[in-house]
Amino acid sequence: MAIGDHLRVRRVGYWHHAIDLGDGWVVHYTGTGPNKLGTKVVQRQPYSKFASPTDEVELVRDDDGDSAPPEVVVRRALSKLGERAYGVLQNNCEHFCTWCKTGTPYSWQAFKAGMVVGAGVSFLLLRQAARKRALALATNETTEREPTPAGSGADVPTYNTTASDSAKRP
Repeated sequence: MAIGDHLRVRRVGYWHHAIDLGDGWVVHYTGTGPNKLGTKVVQRQPYSKFASPTDEVELVRDDDGDSAPPEVVVRRALSKLGERAYGVLQNNCEHFCTWCKTGTPYSWQAFKAGMVVGAGVSFLLLRQAARKRALALATNETTEREPTPAGSGADVPTYNTTASDSAKRP
């Protein structure tokens, strides 16, 4: 790996990203405290804190060709040291690294997660609406009669008449 490279390593359920400083150190969003569960902060750390010797580290390639020169990438990464604006869907380690490389923060995994969450929310809302509709229909069937269309004749009383009865009606 080389200076300014965008690296990623597999974690359980996601990819963790960092910018390689080219000297055995990386800059990345990482948690503080035991097990890295505390506040997420952009930090400069030894490569060994980013990936263990058994981790398979991948180079993230820029297929669009809009990467900044390595010096700009490193300058951007170092300019964010100490930042505590982490958000899993809007400002995560991948957003940070793509911003360092291209000037535009983006996270494919956050986009995919958002799509899954959005689809799940849509499904739940549709299911809830369908249940309410079914309940309303069931309630209306037992308490109300279906209205008859105007002019159908259904609202006009009918009489059992015979020829002699029709002579008596006004």
